[in-house]
Amino acid sequence: MADHAPDPAAVAFVGLGKLGHLLVGHLAPVARERGVELGVLDVDAALTARIAADTGTTALSSTGSLPAGRTVLVLCVTNADAVRSVIDDALGNGLLTAGSVVMDLSSVPPDFAVGQAERLAPAGVAYLDVPLTGGIPAARSGEMVAMAGGDRDALDTVTWIAEAFCTKVAWTGASGNGALLKTINNWIGNTAALAAMEGIVMLRRAGLTNETILEVLNGGPAMTYFSATRYPRYLADREAFSGAELGLVTKDLHIAAEAAGHAGATPVVSLLAKDIWQGALTRYGAHGDMLRMLDYVSRSTFGTSWEEIDGV
Repeated sequence: MADHAPDPAAVAFVGLGKLGHLLVGHLAPVARERGVELGVLDVDAALTARIAADTGTTALSSTGSLPAGRTVLVLCVTNADAVRSVIDDALGNGLLTAGSVVMDLSSVPPDFAVGQAERLAPAGVAYLDVPLTGGIPAARSGEMVAMAGGDRDALDTVTWIAEAFCTKVAWTGASGNGALLKTINNWIGNTAALAAMEGIVMLRRAGLTNETILEVLNGGPAMTYFSATRYPRYLADREAFSGAELGLVTKDLHIAAEAAGHAGATPVVSLLAKDIWQGALTRYGAHGDMLRMLDYVSRSTFGTSWEEIDGV
């Protein structure tokens, strides 16, 4: 953060779900140390009260519960509609005034991010698209990576917020670039994960051990985040949540497909991967763990369940 950048008078953190409440846990002590009031808000009032009590922050009844002026509105909500709704509320109740910053951690389409920046600029409010990567495990440990798009000077005033739960905050340039990098990053990762799963299913069916498979895959060019991190974690505890639900995986893939379409691109491999992930979503539901794709691939490829192939 630039030395001259003043801290905000207050920060309103909206969205305390599976990711948001973990981020607040890291941010709260940092805000206290800097003398910045941190208010938290969720659509679930009981959750708001509980997280506020757990973290020593202020439970907000609305975005208007904090004083206006040099306020940062941090959003960690489900989709673009929720982002727009919260921003509209904050504009209507006077929380956002000239000099305020909206720091949007949500996964939204790049065009949407550009639109929000353009509509807030005349009021002197900076909108930054600052999506995160790393999932629940990284949120829990405070080791996420942020990709920030928008005005660099505005980012300098709020970088400390992201640094409370991130090991890296990368400025990507213009508004929308953070959202674009996040969606392409996820698209690459989930396409690679699908390829890794297909390979692992075939190798396990042929009788190779998981130890041998991972020793080779992770020792050469076929290594992926799935083979190096998610699959070993699954083998250590097959009942544990992977950190990604099928609903969120497919949401990000659809955002990426939209972005590709707007750019006039037709990425054949990634579009095929999107359709396969959509098939898993249809079969196992939005809250199904992304590791259910192992079963979907097993059934699609060999007509038998993953449990039968893996011998569990």
